Amino acid sequence: MSCETHLTSPEPVAGQSVAAFIEAIRKLPSDEPVLTPGKWYRTQKEHWLRWLKEYGGPGAYGRLPGTKRSARLVYARIVEPRMLLWLIDSVGLGAQLPDSVRTPCSASSEMTKRSALIRRHVPWEAVAAALRLPPEDQAVRSRSNAARARGSSVVRPR
Repeated sequence: MSCETHLTSPEPVAGQSVAAFIEAIRKLPSDEPVLTPGKWYRTQKEHWLRWLKEYGGPGAYGRLPGTKRSARLVYARIVEPRMLLWLIDSVGLGAQLPDSVRTPCSASSEMTKRSALIRRHVPWEAVAAALRLPPEDQAVRSRSNAARARGSSVVRPR
C-alpha cells in the first residue's frame, strides 16, 4: 500500500481547500528571483504556485489524479525547506524559527527532516491563520451562493 493511499481520502480532510491556498499564495510578495542550474523556477513563490497547480494530477510524483486533498495535507507533504521558509517568512511567522532550521541542506533525507522540523516550529494552523484562509466548508458555501446568484443550481467541488 502506498503512502498516497494512507494520506488521501475522497473528500479533503477538515481544513482549507488547495484552491484557497493558491489564491492566498498569489497575494503574497515574491522573493528575489534566483537562477539555479537545473531548476525550472526562479522564485519560491513560482515554485509553490506551479507545484500547487499540478497537485490535482499526477505531477512529477505519480499522484493519483482526481483525489481531493486539503491545503493542510499539501503543507504536510512539502519536503523542500526553501518553499516552507519562504511561505513562513512571507506570512510574517519567520520569527518563530530558530536559525538552526534555516541552514541550507542538499541530501533529500536531510531535506525531509529539515522540513519536518520547520513544520514542528510553525504548524499548518499558524500558516492558515496568517493567510486568513476560510475553513473549507465556508469556501464551498461561498461558491454555492455565487452559483445561485448566477442562476445555476449545480456547484461542482474544485
